[in-house]
This record gives sequence, structure tokens and C-alpha cells, in this order.
Amino acid sequence: MSRLHEAQAHLEKAVARLERAIELSARQRAERAELARALNAARAEGKSLREAGASLSSRLDSAIGRLKSAIEAG
Repeated sequence: MSRLHEAQAHLEKAVARLERAIELSARQRAERAELARALNAARAEGKSLREAGASLSSRLDSAIGRLKSAIEAG
């Protein structure tokens, strides 16, 4: 094989490695974006659950207070 053919083969391999690296990088960026969306959704759901828990706690405290008042009055 001549030096020109060797250089061409080496260049082709290098280009193929670069193309694979670019594809991998694009996939990783897409995966990171998807993970970021999932994390944001989980945070929003967590906030919603905390708010619902606080509301439920308040309502239960109120109901317990009314029951105590009813028992004391009875």
C-alpha cells in the first residue's frame, strides 16, 4: 500500500471516529434534555403533593377541632 493510500485510510478512520463522536454527543444532549424535563416534572409533582398534603393537614386539624368542640359541648 502506498503512503498516499495509507494516509487516505487513516483520514477515513479519523473522520469515522469524529462522526461517531458527534452522534454520541447529540444523543447525550438529547438524553440530558429529556432528564431535565423529567426532573422538572418530578419537582412540579412534588410541589403539588406538598401543597395537597398541607391542605389536607389543615382540613384534618379543622375537623378534629370541630369534633373536640362537639364532644365538649355534648
